[in-house]
Amino acid sequence: SLSSLFSCIFSGCSSLSELHCNSLFCDAQKLGRDFVSHLKLAKNLAILRIQQKQLSLWLEQLLVEVSSCQQMQQLVLIDPSKANLASTGMPQRKLREAVENLPHLSFVHIGSPLFTTASLKKTLTDMRAIKKERRKQLVCSFHLPSKLLPIKWEQVHL
Repeated sequence: SLSSLFSCIFSGCSSLSELHCNSLFCDAQKLGRDFVSHLKLAKNLAILRIQQKQLSLWLEQLLVEVSSCQQMQQLVLIDPSKANLASTGMPQRKLREAVENLPHLSFVHIGSPLFTTASLKKTLTDMRAIKKERRKQLVCSFHLPSKLLPIKWEQVHL
């Protein structure tokens, strides 16, 4: 069952370093709850790529929990939903803290309907400050959901 899917994956594959989830067909809330609650088991996770509708509903909690993945190098989170979530707002402080707290993080890409033009600008300003202060190699990109989605991973060249 999905209720323990990520518990099984993360505890059964303790050296798991890469995880790609793309458009899983299931209850987005249950998926998010399960994923977020077991992420701390993924100690060796270096690359996390999730493209999932309604990801924005659990993005804030994901950003909090991802700090337990101290080996994280690439974080790609894409919510192709067209929902108008701008009033909820991007959890910018949690995003900034996640980037600051992950020492090896060098690539962050987030696409979410939580962004507004103003929050995109603020997020980029925050990331520039982190890059200048402590993380010269940091590469970031943030955007609202676009008509170009879904992204085909082989098109993402890093």
